[in-house]
Amino acid sequence: CGGGTRDCASTPSCSDGQQNGNETGVDCGGSCVNDCPTCNDGQQNGDETGVDCGGSSCTSCSQPAPFCSGTTQLTAASGTFSDGSGPVNYLANSDCTWVIAPPGATEVTIEFASGSKTESGWDFVKLYACASSASCGALGELSGVLSGSYSSSSGVLMVVFTSDDSGSASGFEISWTSTFAS
Repeated sequence: CGGGTRDCASTPSCSDGQQNGNETGVDCGGSCVNDCPTCNDGQQNGDETGVDCGGSSCTSCSQPAPFCSGTTQLTAASGTFSDGSGPVNYLANSDCTWVIAPPGATEVTIEFASGSKTESGWDFVKLYACASSASCGALGELSGVLSGSYSSSSGVLMVVFTSDDSGSASGFEISWTSTFAS
């Protein structure tokens, strides 16, 4: 360009906000370093807000489903459960309940595994001692680092996990044991 014999319209600039030269999109593709988002390439690129979704060209991203949901009844004398996220952070908008009610139990005790954590002040694990499924008293409302053990002398313990619409943490794992009358 600039007085030479090259045609400026055929030279990709890769940064002028226009599709020119061998660019396959605006400032992308062809000999440009940036690939053009295709909304179906299995990558988050361009101005996509997720993999192949969001941004100016792709359909909006839907909120992924949380790892846990609804109510889970646990009737074994002992066991372990978690928010379901495994080695990744739990997702936003989780709303999960576990009712630990081994038949004939006189006491249920839970303990948080080391490293259990929620987003402090925003995501909560609430614990209830229940005389029945309709009659529960609060044992605690926890947020941030989750540790310690908690017991229900009624033989039924309910755990409720809720997360807000943004931010998250590593989540939790809880083990439980039960005591039975002799």
